Amino acid sequence: MSRIASFVITLAIAIATFSPAAVMRAVPPEPWRAKVDPWVLDAAAAGAGETEFLVFLADQADVSAAAALGSKREKGEYVYRTLSEHAQRTQAPLRRTLDRMGVAWRPFWVANMIWVWGDASVMAALAARADVAHLYANPHVRLDAATAEAPDAGVLRLRSARTSGRNAAQDASFQDASIRDANLRDASFRDASFQGANFRDASFRDARFQDGGSLPADRILSPDAIEWGVSKIGAPAVWGAGINGAGAVVGGQDTGYRWTHQALQSHYRGWDGATADHDYNWHDAIHDGASDCGVDSLVPCDDSGHGTHTMGTMVGDDGGTNQVGVAPGATWIGCRNMREGYGTPATYAECYQWFIAPARVDGSDPDPSRAPDVINNSWGCPASEGCTDPTVLLAVVENVRAAGIVTVHSAGNAGAACSSINTPAAIYDASFTVGATNSTDAIAYFSSRGPVMVDNSGRVKPDVAAPGDGVRSSYASNDTSYANMSGTSMAGPHVAGLVALLIDANPRLRGEVDVIEDLIGQSALHLTPTQICGDDTASSVPNNVFGWGRVDAWAAYEAAIAPCAAPATVGDLAIAPLATQGVQLAWTPADGASAYHLWWDDAPYFEPGADCFAAANCRAVTGPTADAPWPTAAGLTAWVVQSAKWCAVAPPSNRVVAFRYDLVAGE
Repeated sequence: MSRIASFVITLAIAIATFSPAAVMRAVPPEPWRAKVDPWVLDAAAAGAGETEFLVFLADQADVSAAAALGSKREKGEYVYRTLSEHAQRTQAPLRRTLDRMGVAWRPFWVANMIWVWGDASVMAALAARADVAHLYANPHVRLDAATAEAPDAGVLRLRSARTSGRNAAQDASFQDASIRDANLRDASFRDASFQGANFRDASFRDARFQDGGSLPADRILSPDAIEWGVSKIGAPAVWGAGINGAGAVVGGQDTGYRWTHQALQSHYRGWDGATADHDYNWHDAIHDGASDCGVDSLVPCDDSGHGTHTMGTMVGDDGGTNQVGVAPGATWIGCRNMREGYGTPATYAECYQWFIAPARVDGSDPDPSRAPDVINNSWGCPASEGCTDPTVLLAVVENVRAAGIVTVHSAGNAGAACSSINTPAAIYDASFTVGATNSTDAIAYFSSRGPVMVDNSGRVKPDVAAPGDGVRSSYASNDTSYANMSGTSMAGPHVAGLVALLIDANPRLRGEVDVIEDLIGQSALHLTPTQICGDDTASSVPNNVFGWGRVDAWAAYEAAIAPCAAPATVGDLAIAPLATQGVQLAWTPADGASAYHLWWDDAPYFEPGADCFAAANCRAVTGPTADAPWPTAAGLTAWVVQSAKWCAVAPPSNRVVAFRYDLVAGE
């Protein structure tokens, strides 16, 4: 062999040995990749090199101080101001970088994050920044599909390419095998109570037609006016007491809403009986793609039917024989977070953001004073669809709750396996998660179970259960159409409607999320499981099948208006001066207390008032310490700390600490 040939062979071996591919195999992954969801990298590689993702900043706003504020309006304004100002300030450098890159981006403040469309080079540059915590996936996630049953005769066909030639209640989003969870088809997940004749027998019809209480004659035109689920939870009895949700505002984020439906129009906050005003009452978070509703719709629209159905169960009533809603006196506002049943973490977050501070239809002039009291969320974001990090919406939901808004979430339709509640946002402690029951108070075969293991918390879920099996409500085919549907999507709206009833019964509950959830849970019909999940026993309440049990509107109403026992006065109260004006109080935590009422007065011995929320000398605080710059006037001050209860009645005896405030203040 010639020297030239030998050199060529040697060179070829060297090139093969040190080829870029070989070098890449030897080099560990770049550090920035650890801050990027695998779905984001895979989506960019599989497509044209670009994809969408959410950039979460490391510096997230702290809104925990909202818990100490006395009203929902104060909480909402504080949370909105704190979040929006924090995002404006901390996102500024990153926004300038995105502008220089020439990529599409959209900022959020509900959590400190920015939606971005970019390629791997953009991902690498952003993930390498110290002010960026993580790049989350933003997949288009299907609706956790409910099942549709035989529709009413009045249900017509939706006129769209996806549903042409089908009955509206048999839309592909409900019937297509490719999007129906296997658990719903597997016979092993269909229990006897669902399969047996009792699903259609007299017990079902009796539950639907039962009289839940004496109502005004003009409200009941026939025995079948009230849907079975509404009667089952006892809502008609609450109506008979003069409570129907008046004054409460219910929010829904879903596939949209047919606002002109006969069961919904008169309850829409944007309708005065003659003209419509959609400012502050409607938002469309869908900005791309084709559907019957288009994009950025200026009027409420539903391209699926699912949203219209859920809103009907919350507030629907046509004034005649279709009393489908739990709280027909409440008003509703809505946000579309899904296009034909598909949403993304960004669209869900955008609706949440709008609910904290509803704005005009063009997005201007957000106003937290117009926020709803409760939001229904009948959707989920599974890992199989790209939500590989279960915390993607955690900060968003926690911030909504901090604003004094109850967030009701459907548990999901993944079936009877333990720990099948595994998707955001039903998994979060901040979410009030609802499983589904049938007409005999058995758990529905499709209702997901706890405990939550996807985040390693072992959290007991659901929180409560409600009717969700064979629920009739308004539908989006036309203004007079109705349909029967099954799913935890149908259960959650019963609970959202119940929240509205409780706020009507006792307006002081508005903004007191912990108290509302506690009232609903403690007053529920406690049901014990035959299926043992997690640490449950056969007598566990709450448990991972029913939570606290099937909600009971009448029992919750009675609890909401009844005087409650005096909250325990906290012992071992210690007071120390701060370096600046004011004092620090510390006390022994009370069992089960998550908040406290701090009272003060200029008398050495005094009885705290009956209503902390309305008192000038009381503040709600979290944790067993409080820095108190109040009162500002020097002089004698006495303090009393109680574990917080919504009624906050005076305790029978008080341990009072008195001292000279002016001496403590150093004056």
